[in-house]
Amino acid sequence: MSSEGEANLGKTDSASWHSDSPCTVQDEAQSHRMTGKLDKDSWFSVEDKLPPSGELLRVDCTRFRCLGYLDENGIWRGAVKHEKLEQVVGWQRVKG
Repeated sequence: MSSEGEANLGKTDSASWHSDSPCTVQDEAQSHRMTGKLDKDSWFSVEDKLPPSGELLRVDCTRFRCLGYLDENGIWRGAVKHEKLEQVVGWQRVKG
């Protein structure tokens, strides 16, 4: 990650950060860079389809989105600290 991206991680822009979110949420510039790596045809509601366990995904919760995965016990977790994610509504594959 660039030093600019690292500097942006600490910013608390209300549009991209919620103090109660359990993981780092991307700012707008990081989100635009990430969008190019998403498989645009693969957004799924958790009510319709679940991914294989352990696959790195963009996880959409009701108040934020972050990189995460579904663990082997069916629990959604953040990719960095492996914390439990609540109120997951959808997910999208990240291209390799």
